Amino acid sequence: MSEHYDVHIDDNHGVVVIDLDTGRRLSGTANNPLIAVQMVGVLIQDHRERREADQGDT
Repeated sequence: MSEHYDVHIDDNHGVVVIDLDTGRRLSGTANNPLIAVQMVGVLIQDHRERREADQGDT
């Protein structure tokens, strides 16, 4: 299964990752740009876990 995400990091290190397949939006704030980039990976992993949980509910 391919995954599609829209990723935004703003000037204040706010991070938004949108799962384009489900429309689910996860966000967070970091205190520096390197942490913001790492947060993208964390949010993508969270999307994957939520997707797996949703599939288990059906």
